[in-house]
Amino acid sequence: VLIAQWNNSFSLLDINSLQKESLSIDNYTGHTSWVLYAVELNKDKTFATCSRDKTIRIWNCSNNTCDSVLVGHTDIVNYILPIENCNILSCGSDGTIKQWDLSTNECIDSFKDGELPVFQIERIDNEHIISRSETNILNIWNYKKGELKKSYNSHKTNVICLKMLANKKFASGSYDHTIKLYDIAKEEEEATLIGHKFTVYVIEQMKNGNILSGSGDKTIKLWDIHKYTCLATLNGHYKYVISLCIINEEKVASGSYDGQVIVWKIGI
Repeated sequence: VLIAQWNNSFSLLDINSLQKESLSIDNYTGHTSWVLYAVELNKDKTFATCSRDKTIRIWNCSNNTCDSVLVGHTDIVNYILPIENCNILSCGSDGTIKQWDLSTNECIDSFKDGELPVFQIERIDNEHIISRSETNILNIWNYKKGELKKSYNSHKTNVICLKMLANKKFASGSYDHTIKLYDIAKEEEEATLIGHKFTVYVIEQMKNGNILSGSGDKTIKLWDIHKYTCLATLNGHYKYVISLCIINEEKVASGSYDGQVIVWKIGI
């Protein structure tokens, strides 16, 4: 599990060592401000991180070194998305989405999403992505042409998380405490999931299709993706749940402002 941290570092945690007396944790430092996101690339033992220091770093975990630093954003880099040919897209608080060639470590394309910070991008296919910024609007782009194809304006307040699902569907969570489900093929909102009592910060999909959500109400909820109902509520954190990681068909890890990583066994 990759854990981005606000002490300017990120950690690689071996889940299989959780039951042992000594955990297997590799720590990586180099950024000069908070690490906001860490992601595994399409290369063996290679990871990318982005930071409030306006840079992206590429790490080689086989020898615990930083291979390169990508510079080009003029403000905080909020998210990284691996795409084809081991390249990546990044989005930042400068309102831009950039494409990077990792063979040369150069920015090969850039376009403006808007004037507000762009916090997340998710891939639909080999040409299209969805972006969320500091608004209640979601945009679908042809990232190879920098063309806006469609916008969704469904939530009452800002979208806080975005997750691509199977079969060209996606989900979003918001300050309005709800989760919205969308079908790209139908170009419309499909359903609204109501149950959280605070902001929805993170959404993940299980292999059986159901989704999990983490919220500022300190809970994790398991949802039936077809019946649009809550199957279970997981209680254990005592502060906001801000990250989820699916380990396998039965286990999921959650991270929280309480400083804990909890591994849950999902029995449904």
